Amino acid sequence: MKAIQMRSPHRIELVDAPKLSPKDGDVLVRAEYVSICGSDMHTYRRVAPEEAYPLTPGAPLHEIIGIVEQSLSSKIKVGERVIALPAGVQAGGAEYMVTTGSRVVPVPKDADPSIMLMCQPLGTIVYSCRQMGSVLGQRVAVVGQGPIGLFFTMLLATMGATDVIAIDPLDYRLAYSMKHGATAVVNPTKEDAIAAVQRLTGGAGADVVIEASGEVDAFSLVYDLVKLRGRVVLFGLPQEPVVPFNYSKLMRKQPTVIPTVSGSSGEETTGIAATVKLVHDKRLDPSWMITHRVRLEDAPKAYDMYDKHSDGILKVVMKVS
Repeated sequence: MKAIQMRSPHRIELVDAPKLSPKDGDVLVRAEYVSICGSDMHTYRRVAPEEAYPLTPGAPLHEIIGIVEQSLSSKIKVGERVIALPAGVQAGGAEYMVTTGSRVVPVPKDADPSIMLMCQPLGTIVYSCRQMGSVLGQRVAVVGQGPIGLFFTMLLATMGATDVIAIDPLDYRLAYSMKHGATAVVNPTKEDAIAAVQRLTGGAGADVVIEASGEVDAFSLVYDLVKLRGRVVLFGLPQEPVVPFNYSKLMRKQPTVIPTVSGSSGEETTGIAATVKLVHDKRLDPSWMITHRVRLEDAPKAYDMYDKHSDGILKVVMKVS
């Protein structure tokens, strides 16, 4: 089968790889479309020891939709279209992948699979919003307006936030913010983000601040933006697992801090399944997030575009079969 493979940092190639076989409880999925997530870029950018390369074929990628070709799970039928979450190594960038039956979400066959694939990242945010609680009538600031931050902005507008302040250093992403729910935008390379949020909230600070960038500086910034005893929602994943932050800011503001990572929650598929229904019922539309469509053979270009934020990219969907 064809698969992507990292040969060295920032170097993706298309290779022939062995087709995997499912075990009891597993399903074999033939991928139709795959997409790159910001967290995949950590592996793409990180310089691992030389002996670690090449990486497992198919990695780093974990957003996949396809057709079940073989099922050893009583819950999943052959022929179903599913969003599939890899089990173990995030190696979904291949024609075929094997995962457990509990890590797939059936998708209606009449839906556009490339659009339904967006239910995977959007579903993780639905999970996060459930943990965050109500924002009705509140002021919310979202730090980072990549695909994750933009989806947060879209959902917050539908959840009744009176103010949704989008913060990002890229103007083209802020333009999407204004189209999809933001009431105000802040480019921190052009103005002081703290002063801007103070001005936009009448000096009080945001009731809720969401960290959706994964940038090290943002983990301290959120405590400057939140009001006294407000809420801080952590979603972004940093390149390194340990990051410094200003502890005194945290103590002074006394916020409720809510880490939200659906992948380790024991509820990996619940938010995605809910999102599939919302999208299929036309109550949410994530199609605007797809700015580029290529084939899997163009993966080296797709990863490079995502890494450099070039050509106005948000999400690139790669057709596999």
